[in-house]
Amino acid sequence: MRFGQLMTYACVLVVIITPLLLRATSGHTETMALAYAGLLFVLGYGLVMLVPTIPVHFLAWFFLSAGEVLVLTKEGVYLANNSPASHRGRIQGVLITLRSLLLMPSFVLIGYVIDTFGYSVTWSLVIAMAMCASIGMFLLSMRKKTRLAATSS
Repeated sequence: MRFGQLMTYACVLVVIITPLLLRATSGHTETMALAYAGLLFVLGYGLVMLVPTIPVHFLAWFFLSAGEVLVLTKEGVYLANNSPASHRGRIQGVLITLRSLLLMPSFVLIGYVIDTFGYSVTWSLVIAMAMCASIGMFLLSMRKKTRLAATSS
């Protein structure tokens, strides 16, 4: 019953916050929006790890849903803007295929990590990966901004 409530809450959240997040990030680059998404994932997963109660899960899913909205709306734009027009379809197709192929082994791997090291280590690993991705996107955004400033002067 609670899981159904959580899923319904997440669906309603996505509908409500998508236009708000798109407006809020319209002045930012796609890489910066993806960095924000990583930070939202870190915050959401951190809440789930540190305070595993039902009310906190609802709060955590707010951040997780916001991060998911940013990823799904900005990732394709980033790829389209940073790939040659002649290869965009191929790149999207390869990424969708890779994502599908790597999904099943990731479930097996995360199950192994849970069985071997426990939930705390697993959540910490997931949070660390999200943080690394967020930092990487932030650095990429700063590098791009520096290059634009250098070429315009």
